[in-house]
Amino acid sequence: MLDEWASEYHQGLSVWSIRIAHDGTVKYAHSHGAGRPTVDFFFPAFGSAEKVKGLQTQMFARDEKHAVKIANERRAIHIANGTWGINSENEEMENS
Repeated sequence: MLDEWASEYHQGLSVWSIRIAHDGTVKYAHSHGAGRPTVDFFFPAFGSAEKVKGLQTQMFARDEKHAVKIANERRAIHIANGTWGINSENEEMENS
């Protein structure tokens, strides 16, 4: 298949980026329209006692509300699995 994401586009979905804090506060929400989602990653909390400021995640979603719901589910999974703050390289984030 030439475009592996074609079915999502035909369903009216677009790529969204969401940044969400450990407590579920949405820090950023943006629709990219076309594209493809990237891997989730955690971003640092500079000048803070917290090691991790939040999770940046991308997904296909209908709208911002749908995207935030998906991001919140991913946040909960990371917390439940003990993977909050561990990026795909399996490196735990350090304080900056």
